[in-house]
Amino acid sequence: MKQGGAFLVLWGFILVFSSGAGGQESGPLAGFTRQMNLSLAQATEVALANNPDLRGERLNLEMAKTDLVRARAAYDPYVQVDSSYSKREQPSAQAVFGTSSESASLNLSTGMSTITGGSLSLDFRNSRSESDSIFSTLNPSYNTDVSLNLRQPLLKNRWTDQRRMDLDQGSNDLKNAELSLKSRTLETGSQVEDAYWSLVRARLDIGVRRQSVEVSEHLLAIAQAQVRTGLAAPVSTIQSQANLASAQAGLIRSENDYRKSQNNLKLILNLTPEQGLWDLELVPTDLPPEPAAGEVAAEQVMREALANNIALLQLGLNLANSEIDNYQTKNRLLPQLDLRASIGLSGLSGTDNTGPQLIETGFVIPNPLPTPPPYMVERTTLTPAPSAYDGDYGDALENLGTGDNLNWSAGLTFNIPIGNRAARSDWKRARLNLERMKIEQAKQARNVIFTIQNLLSDFTSAQRNLEAASLAAKLQQQNLETEEKRFELGLSTQYDVMQAQESYNDAKTSEIGSRIELAKASARIERARQGYVSAGGVGGFTLPSGLTSSLNLGSLAGLPSGISPSLLQQYSSMLPAGIDMNMLQSLGISLP
Repeated sequence: MKQGGAFLVLWGFILVFSSGAGGQESGPLAGFTRQMNLSLAQATEVALANNPDLRGERLNLEMAKTDLVRARAAYDPYVQVDSSYSKREQPSAQAVFGTSSESASLNLSTGMSTITGGSLSLDFRNSRSESDSIFSTLNPSYNTDVSLNLRQPLLKNRWTDQRRMDLDQGSNDLKNAELSLKSRTLETGSQVEDAYWSLVRARLDIGVRRQSVEVSEHLLAIAQAQVRTGLAAPVSTIQSQANLASAQAGLIRSENDYRKSQNNLKLILNLTPEQGLWDLELVPTDLPPEPAAGEVAAEQVMREALANNIALLQLGLNLANSEIDNYQTKNRLLPQLDLRASIGLSGLSGTDNTGPQLIETGFVIPNPLPTPPPYMVERTTLTPAPSAYDGDYGDALENLGTGDNLNWSAGLTFNIPIGNRAARSDWKRARLNLERMKIEQAKQARNVIFTIQNLLSDFTSAQRNLEAASLAAKLQQQNLETEEKRFELGLSTQYDVMQAQESYNDAKTSEIGSRIELAKASARIERARQGYVSAGGVGGFTLPSGLTSSLNLGSLAGLPSGISPSLLQQYSSMLPAGIDMNMLQSLGISLP
């Protein structure tokens, strides 16, 4: 299956494809062979799943999780087992010390690092020894030892275990990666929304331009009919043909904008020609929602936006890591003073060798025998007392458990560096970095506040802009209908009708754009409440071009709430020149 086909199946969209019959396209624009209905939610879903930057952020998040697990692993306990066996055969000048020996050992150890910067370990040692020496009263013998060992810094690194600090910083890095993923997700949604509404605007504008072409064709047909009936001279059709050509040129420009909007959205959705989807026409199915009534709770928006702002939260995490670095480097200025302590128990047992033993005393005496040599080492018979540790390995463990053989030790290690310039330099650098980050945090907080205020201001302006644009479009529509009726009655010219048509097209386009910009402004506020504000500040809406204040609308009554005469004057160029209150009433046009 091709990548494009797998892409569509993967997301399970109900896609409606259609191909033109006989070379005729079913879509609004030639050049596309297939169509796909696409809602804003579906476009966002595709972008979130297919965006390479988001995939990178997800990988960064997994890496941060791995680093945190690695930091936690520093506190994992360990278990160590070691064993050994040795056998020695060696001649000796003193036979009483033996010529052969055999030993075996099995030792177990476990331990872990502590959050206080030290270490704790438990050792259990076992050994068995056997020798032919006459001095070995327990032969074979069993030795058992158990000990608990502690090492704890008292000055340098006290309560600032590097492993614990790494764990705290790893936790902050994980939260930072989660915030980066959230930010990228909201940013992608913002990009999709802007591209989607731009496509909607371009598609609606095509409809307006096509309507203008239809009107021009209708007027041309009327002019041609008048020429055929002798009511007008043939030259009168020139103006109609020129108007039609102008309308067709406007349609061509709108179609080009539509193609660009298609490419922009496909780029954000990461659709490529290799997927076989580049000739696919994305047909937006959503329209800008109706504006919500009422005002935005500005104070609540500001509180939520500041509390959830991703940039501020990330700066806070980075500041926390810098504070950890500062604390660590400051602690390294202290001299080293480490405590070492150990407490343990011992056990012993073996086979008691209590028979008479002939041993050499070490004294040289005359040889009582007639045979040489004349002197010899004195020997005597020794019968040792029975051993209290007679037994097997189990008896050695029992002897260990009695606690009679207790041993302990304690000590201190003191180390003070002379000068300690490296640690002092590190601490100064950490303090400067901490101060720099605090300044950056305060600056970012101010920027966020101003940006959110601009968002709220843009939303309010967009509301008023839409109300004014809707009123202007309604008036221009009524004026167009009036001019068409006047033209049919011979009271107006084609030029007047086309001027009214162009004014209506501009007003309708402005209304569409205003509705879309209000939807964008509302979505920006919602994303700000979730914590995302675009890096470049806020996007605003564009007022209709060519606006003047040549028409005085201050006397118009019944204006929508929030619409002032000064705002309506921005749209004066869209209203027919010379229209006043009396003329509107005479034409049967009622203001809202």
